[in-house]
Amino acid sequence: GQLFESHAAALAAGVKLHKGFFPPEAPHLLPELSKCLRILPHHNDTGGFFVAVFEKHTLDHEEDGTAACRGYDSDRDEDGEESARRKQLEKLEQVATAGSAQERAKAEARRERA
Repeated sequence: GQLFESHAAALAAGVKLHKGFFPPEAPHLLPELSKCLRILPHHNDTGGFFVAVFEKHTLDHEEDGTAACRGYDSDRDEDGEESARRKQLEKLEQVATAGSAQERAKAEARRERA
């Protein structure tokens, strides 16, 4: 098989390959590609897929009214979801240590799913 450095090189050789088989030609995107992973179908006996990591950001407003983009802080529990989850886990811990064998088994299963 032939190897091509770019989509243009493949076309010049008369080989029709999809442009998506090659990295983007925009120079500002090339450093970001080190954060991505392409899994080829013939390497893992799969249909092929692309893996990328996304970082969640939040848009906060400063005191002067300007917007500031910050990384998502998982320690801030503005909607109370995390404290509700912790309370549920505490209840499961209590049941797991104090109930019958059947109740302890159920609590252990719920705790593993939480």
